[in-house]
Amino acid sequence: MNDTFYFPARFLSFMTDTAITSLPLFVCMFSLSAADTTNGILNSILLFLLILLTIPTAFMLFQSYLTGKIGGSIGQYIWGLTVMNEDGTHISMKNAFFRTLVGPYISSLMLGLGYIWIFMNDKKQAWHDMASKTIVVQSHPKRVLAGILITGALFLCIGYLITVIVSNITKRTYLYGALFEDIKNEFQKTESIRHIPGREGEI
Repeated sequence: MNDTFYFPARFLSFMTDTAITSLPLFVCMFSLSAADTTNGILNSILLFLLILLTIPTAFMLFQSYLTGKIGGSIGQYIWGLTVMNEDGTHISMKNAFFRTLVGPYISSLMLGLGYIWIFMNDKKQAWHDMASKTIVVQSHPKRVLAGILITGALFLCIGYLITVIVSNITKRTYLYGALFEDIKNEFQKTESIRHIPGREGEI
């Protein structure tokens, strides 16, 4: 096993995957912050919720498929890491799905002790590696530079989006105040109708 930059690469590959998953959410938040009408805000909120409910799950399934197909997630591929069975053979698709979908919950037990176990195990296995009988090796150490550039670019994009989102929200506080006031008025109107004699229960 090539140990060059191994531990940082494992952590940064996770950060790369996280950034890729988060990017659509930040783009949607940018759209929400740039909306100039209450209808635009409501539509953006609905889109954000739809993405929030679908993208992470879809990405995890895709990452599981990639792990079974090429031996790693997008982040692991970029950082030159490969997931394989303990005997060095290619990981099966079934085991790849188990490792990606169930494994993180195993390693997250006891405040993430399963991840720290990498530093205590001769094979550098986290608990989800041990449960799936897999190891992670740095098979392409020359990709580290590409990992730094790609991950850096992703976080620069996210950082820029956050800056613009905060700026847009600051400029449109009046619009959000008007939206909340409309919601409050509609709620009060509904409550008033419910308390009209003979119309209890109506909306």
